[in-house]
Amino acid sequence: MKGLYAIIDTTFVGTSSITAVASMILDGGAGTLQLRAKGLPSLEVLHLALKLRRIIPKTHHFIVNDRPDIALLVGADGVHLGQKDLPCQEARRILGEERIIGISTHNLTEALKAEREGADYVA
Repeated sequence: MKGLYAIIDTTFVGTSSITAVASMILDGGAGTLQLRAKGLPSLEVLHLALKLRRIIPKTHHFIVNDRPDIALLVGADGVHLGQKDLPCQEARRILGEERIIGISTHNLTEALKAEREGADYVA
């Protein structure tokens, strides 16, 4: 991944303005954009991810939070998983080896576990 890793969170950015805000983030120099849409229905997350995929250049990375299934469906570059989401190995089975998997960690033990399980990055 290159450049600034930005997260667009629907808790703070309304879904109706998500593409406008994403465009500003990309214009500002972000090389990676993550969609974080906690609590939204699956269909709405899918629609938002499709909107973002259309505007994010292929030279940039697009990451979907929590949902490897949606990441695969929209052609995202990867997924970011929390400690209570699917295990890294299961997400890898869905996404394949070529896509990025990141894991949120809260301590060294979790970070080392994520590394052992094949995460591409930890946060």
